[in-house]
Amino acid sequence: MNNRRDFLKGFIALPVLGLVAACKPAADYTTCADESMLSAEDKAIRKSLAYVNVSTDAAKNCANCKLYVAPASGSVCGGCTVIKGGISPLGNCKSWMIVGA
Repeated sequence: MNNRRDFLKGFIALPVLGLVAACKPAADYTTCADESMLSAEDKAIRKSLAYVNVSTDAAKNCANCKLYVAPASGSVCGGCTVIKGGISPLGNCKSWMIVGA
């Protein structure tokens, strides 16, 4: 009887856990595109390198770029050794370099 009861508890708990996970908000990477604190020169560099907040090529994103700097604890935006300002790990630019290259 305990095995059946344990099975049913687990069976009921799975959908509940799934709902909790589904309700968790996704990270908001739109803040990484905020250029309000950047100088005109830094904005021009971002533009010339065609930085976008979300890459059109899933295989080439900032998170797997050699130049990407991981975000500080509590932040969703990382950094870059070439581009100033917040950098989305989902983003991309013309300077993308594969890690290990």
